[in-house]
Amino acid sequence: MNEELTRVQRFAKKRNTNKLTPKTTIGLMVGVLFFGIFIFFAITMTNQSIRAQQINELVAPENTSDKLELIPYGTLEQFIQEKPAVSILFGAPTAKQATTVLTLIKQKENELNRKIYWYPVVYDTTGLENTYKIDPHEMTFLFFQNGQEKKRVLTSTLSDVNQELIPEINRLPMWNLTDQKKD
Repeated sequence: MNEELTRVQRFAKKRNTNKLTPKTTIGLMVGVLFFGIFIFFAITMTNQSIRAQQINELVAPENTSDKLELIPYGTLEQFIQEKPAVSILFGAPTAKQATTVLTLIKQKENELNRKIYWYPVVYDTTGLENTYKIDPHEMTFLFFQNGQEKKRVLTSTLSDVNQELIPEINRLPMWNLTDQKKD
């Protein structure tokens, strides 16, 4: 029995591989680090994709037309830089006057001399507020020329939105360049 016990003990000593060597420890740490980085980027990319799909599904179908087009989520900066002149409507779909403004643009689109692009302020409201100095609860038109803001129109400053909005938008400069791309 003793002989058998010592044979088992010798076998166990030979098989005792659960000790971590420094090489194994470093390998595991590097593997866990790469896995963590992979998960972080996968979640970030998936989150942006989900947000874009939500906006396209919930906001776009009822609020776009020939003259009012949605800017895809996450592409605002690039969109502004690509165009020599662009008119962008900022505002949450739940903002004061949002329904009025969007309905008015759709009803009077034949009176508009330009295409208007809408960037719904749904996500990253603080970042957009700081970058563009907008109130997400208010509908704001910003006109950009060569990536720089040139003029803004706040719907809250208009005494009669139904009568003044379309003429005010049409007065924005360079209406004939709004649908062209930079060279």
